[in-house]
Amino acid sequence: MLAGLSYNACASTAIPTERYDLDWALGLKVRRYTLPFDTDSPALHTQETIHRNLSPLFYLQGKYIFLHGEEGGIHLYRTPQFNIDAVAQMQLIDLPKAHQNQKKGATGHYGLELDYHHSKQLYTRYAMMSDEKGHTLFKTRLGWIYHTENWRFEPLIETRYYTSGYTSRYFGLEQTKLKGGLILKAGGDLRYHLFSDLYVIGHTHFSTFHHNICRSLYIKSCIQFEYGLGFLIASSPQKSQSTLPSTKIKPDSHQLRFSYGLGVDTNLENLFILKSSLKNTVPEDKIYSVFYGYKVAEELFSAHIDVYPTAGLAYHYNSEDKRSSPEFILGIQLYYTIPLGVRTRFGFIEGISYITHVTQTEYEDVMPKYKPHQFSNYLNISLDINLGDILNLPQINYVWLGYSMHHRSSVFEQAAQYGRIKGGSNFHT
Repeated sequence: MLAGLSYNACASTAIPTERYDLDWALGLKVRRYTLPFDTDSPALHTQETIHRNLSPLFYLQGKYIFLHGEEGGIHLYRTPQFNIDAVAQMQLIDLPKAHQNQKKGATGHYGLELDYHHSKQLYTRYAMMSDEKGHTLFKTRLGWIYHTENWRFEPLIETRYYTSGYTSRYFGLEQTKLKGGLILKAGGDLRYHLFSDLYVIGHTHFSTFHHNICRSLYIKSCIQFEYGLGFLIASSPQKSQSTLPSTKIKPDSHQLRFSYGLGVDTNLENLFILKSSLKNTVPEDKIYSVFYGYKVAEELFSAHIDVYPTAGLAYHYNSEDKRSSPEFILGIQLYYTIPLGVRTRFGFIEGISYITHVTQTEYEDVMPKYKPHQFSNYLNISLDINLGDILNLPQINYVWLGYSMHHRSSVFEQAAQYGRIKGGSNFHT
């Protein structure tokens, strides 16, 4: 067992936003959709007609940054009527499941987004996005938000124009040269406050494709239907700290966590049932990490649970076969402190991880069945004890020492955005 050290420091608060009414949330959604691609073609042969995808969701509204579902960004300019953001999002490509790992079922898109608010309910959104090869799409959305105390309903209509390079890559699979084309989407998003800090979410969307896209040899249907159902865990707006002016700065509102550890050659299930031991460690795979987080809530489901949106940077020291690699992490951390004589706290992070070069441990776990993926789901489970209590030094009451498990995986082949992979990597830190 290797040590991790964390320290909490002082904080300021964020400001309210006009775009979203929840300051933070953590959730999960299952999306089901029909396949527009021709599954009888030799390149995409499969028996599938309806497909599903599992998506962890993250929401955070800060003064300068935001996360919203499967996208995030930086606020560049904001007024009460409109705002301009730099945005990154994971664009899902609805290929048959069997082909998503090799042909990429999702790619990162980056660009600019402008929201114009005609009123408190009605808005127009314009966006220009491109992938890593410079293929571009333009989006225009008209949306209307209706909400009551428990319900939030958002009907919308959206047009997407794809350039020739974009349609050729994603609808022609780089085998067919296509002209630019439109996709028209209409539908609605729904959220219902079930009880306490639990929300049910859902959506239904219908899309129709321009004939320039339908000319692809790999497209069979020019229409697509999808629906989704999931849940969110979130503090209600009036309970969240992040939008309320602070009259007292608490010493534990900001957190830094440092750790060092080794890779472990076993799966997550064996770690949970304590089948792993120091004999399973991989000395060649070393990790150093630092996490920063700030507190946005101190209560969840009427329990004293601290909530910290967190960002992490991990450095994987080079092993015998793989290069050194940085790993970037975004997520939401929950802490529950057990009221013992020596304060002990249990921590949990759910987030997203991006690594520039997959570690040797992860590479061997997923190959040869899967192509390794740089994006992955991230979990961190920790157990800490308070050093101030152990040493009887009130000056270090906000310093903790403990153990954590650093885990990357792809949700058992259920997530296209993570490569439809079963397997991943684990580190004792």
